[in-house]
Amino acid sequence: MTLRINRHLVTESTADSGALNTIGMVIHQFGEAGNYGIRVFRDEDLVGRCFVRADPDSGAQQTNVDLARFTAPTGDTAEADEPEYALHPKGRVVFYASRGRGGYRVVASRMTDDGATEVFDSRRLQEGDAFVVRPLRRGTYAVTNAETGARGELHVGRPEGSLFERRDSIPASIGAAVDPERVEAVSGQEVAYRIDAPGRVVVELVSEEDAGAGDEAAGGRRPTRTRRRSHVAVHPPTGRPPGELGVDYLHGLGEDATRDLAAIGIESVGQLARSDPGAVARALGASRGRGVRIVEMASLVAAGASDQTAEALIGSGVTPTDLPSMRPAELSTRVQEAIDEGAVTVPEGYEPDRTELRTVIDRLRRHR
Repeated sequence: MTLRINRHLVTESTADSGALNTIGMVIHQFGEAGNYGIRVFRDEDLVGRCFVRADPDSGAQQTNVDLARFTAPTGDTAEADEPEYALHPKGRVVFYASRGRGGYRVVASRMTDDGATEVFDSRRLQEGDAFVVRPLRRGTYAVTNAETGARGELHVGRPEGSLFERRDSIPASIGAAVDPERVEAVSGQEVAYRIDAPGRVVVELVSEEDAGAGDEAAGGRRPTRTRRRSHVAVHPPTGRPPGELGVDYLHGLGEDATRDLAAIGIESVGQLARSDPGAVARALGASRGRGVRIVEMASLVAAGASDQTAEALIGSGVTPTDLPSMRPAELSTRVQEAIDEGAVTVPEGYEPDRTELRTVIDRLRRHR
């Protein structure tokens, strides 16, 4: 299962598909042509609406709905922001949150001349849906279907190499049983659970692996962990200017997105940073808002930010336009506050580096 979206998902102690917590995302296929109204709830408050048009003439096989764009209660009318998405009836709708603490629920209704009929509620996934998790925290998770009582286990271990190295998604299923019953993954690796029987999927951290567990040390002694700045780990020297990095450097774009962007002549981060967000969105089958965020991330990376720092900045509500007027200390504090409040999810040990931020600010000032 290849998903063409770019997001960070960090595990919390508990999460479930009904709440669409930041641990995962839900994939649904409407299957029948028509117009579908989507109501987005957060903590039981209606925070927005959008529409999905399932059109047999559409060539889009996937559309990504970023629930993080819906942030404030709007009352029963929810008229403030009602974007529309289009795809083929057999295409997949991916509901996810690119930032923030999650807590979302999605309800979809098919709209006809006779009224609206509810066809999907993320609190109860249907056969054929999928629930994808991408845990960063090492440990053992219980994976259950609250309706059928099926129970499995997900063990997340320490990855070899960089946490940000792209790894194949692990397929699994959950319904009357969980298959395989135990899944072995590493931090940052996606596990895609196909839903074989209707139900509510719950993923809960039951035991956390010690930070030093699994590391070898002479005489059996626990090794001393060296704190590494994120930009050192994910932005190694390449011998090339940042703008000449391939677009696949941006975490989460993947091979499909890289190929789709290359088809419209975008092969480097620098080219992506100068591209029209609408064209990027169309090439990736994503919303314009998503296209804007991808172009903004590319602009930050082209200015010298690591992909993780770029995500942290965007998640903090900072854009490349804002940066030239900001100071590194001010920016570092803002990002750290967003991390502490849970608005930005980052790997363990990450913290904003002022030297890196100063470089990015200076470069954007020179090119303003």
